[in-house]
Amino acid sequence: MRVECQNCFVDVIPMENSCCPACGVSLISQQAGLRTKITFSQGERKGSHCMRCGNPTRSTAKIFKKSRNHNYQPNPGGHDIQAHPLALLLNFVAGKYRHSVEVNIPLCERCRKEDEPEPKYIDFEKRTMTFIGHCALRDEMRTPARSSTLV
Repeated sequence: MRVECQNCFVDVIPMENSCCPACGVSLISQQAGLRTKITFSQGERKGSHCMRCGNPTRSTAKIFKKSRNHNYQPNPGGHDIQAHPLALLLNFVAGKYRHSVEVNIPLCERCRKEDEPEPKYIDFEKRTMTFIGHCALRDEMRTPARSSTLV
């Protein structure tokens, strides 16, 4: 049975002594905490509860991260078209050397004054960021949207 460790926020299968294999903390003593992993995708708006404190809010914060694209390896010593200086320049301008992800997260005005939330995981291929956030936001996102029907 997989559980989320409330110390390191990793989904784990407990060891025989009921400890987390990632951080070694006992999983028995941990109760369901107020924090959990929440994943946000680029371009979508999720939730109306603050990610940090769990209070209802309408304001959001943009989090932008970028990194070098280690998967793109032009062949500078080759004699193909990719080695041409103009091709290298065009690939740089087109963004093949860098990855970037930008997500909107719900954050109340009080929590926005604190430092910017740092993502725990960033997936540049799927364009997602995973944060440690309040369970109220996770519970809201799990609840199916209510449909209003007129009788």
